[in-house]
Amino acid sequence: MKLAHIYERADAWYIQPSSRAITGLWVGTPPAVRIGRHEPRLRRYEVAFQALSKSRQGVPLPKPEDNLVVGILQMANVKSWSAFMRAAKCISLELEDGRLSIVPHSKLGSKGALESISEKTIVMPADASPEEIGAAMEEAFTRCQ
Repeated sequence: MKLAHIYERADAWYIQPSSRAITGLWVGTPPAVRIGRHEPRLRRYEVAFQALSKSRQGVPLPKPEDNLVVGILQMANVKSWSAFMRAAKCISLELEDGRLSIVPHSKLGSKGALESISEKTIVMPADASPEEIGAAMEEAFTRCQ
């Protein structure tokens, strides 16, 4: 499986691949990128799928001192994850066995923790058109809580 997260905040999307560590834990991995929320749908799709392609299996666990979200925080000009998430929504892209699942998330508390809203997931063939996938990503953001 490949995984990437997209955070929508103000007029930008912050996109980061996630990789599965040797322990099975999913961790955010570089590079995180920022793209304008009003960029053409095709461009946002391309950036999202570039991040998805960078998702890996069997990466080492990050060290305790590693800050896995520092790139996103710097791009958003905020100092903490909770400050970033106060004004953000999140969806994830999961690619497995020719299926793309676009999963909206809800916030848990004030620290920026997230939970998948599986009943609102959009599932489509991975070879759907970029226009269809881009529209589904936008729709998934409306399903976030």
